[in-house]
Amino acid sequence: MILLDVQMPIMDGQAFLSAYHAGPGPHVPVVFTTTGAMNADEATEARAAGLLPKPFELDALLALVAQHIERT
Repeated sequence: MILLDVQMPIMDGQAFLSAYHAGPGPHVPVVFTTTGAMNADEATEARAAGLLPKPFELDALLALVAQHIERT
């Protein structure tokens, strides 16, 4: 699982995710983290496995990780 900030210098999270999925698989789930205005639908449209708004509680992060572990 990759936790990926949407707003990064040089290459933003959406550009990274697009390049990541263009490469050979298999691919691990990528979850966007952001303080911005992105919503879950936009994250899904960008092919992210989820969205974790910042700031987040440790319990929310652990629940998200557990959710993706159960899927694999």
